[in-house]
Amino acid sequence: MPIWGTSTGGYFSCPHCRARYAVRHQHAPERRKGTAICLVCDKTMSEWDDVVEPAYVLIERPQAPN
Repeated sequence: MPIWGTSTGGYFSCPHCRARYAVRHQHAPERRKGTAICLVCDKTMSEWDDVVEPAYVLIERPQAPN
C-alpha cells in the first residue's frame, strides 16, 4: 500500500486575480502531473509534474475595486 505524507506549504496568491489560498503539500509515492485552477477567476494557478503535489484551499477572495 502506498504511503502519502503531508506538510504545510504556507500561502499562495493566484497570479491572475490575487485570491489567497492556504497550501498543503502531499508527497505521493510516485510522480504525478496536475493543474490547479483558481476557484475565483477559473484560470490556471500552477502546474506540476513531481512527487510533491500541492493542495489549495481558498481563504480570501480578492477585494472588489471601489
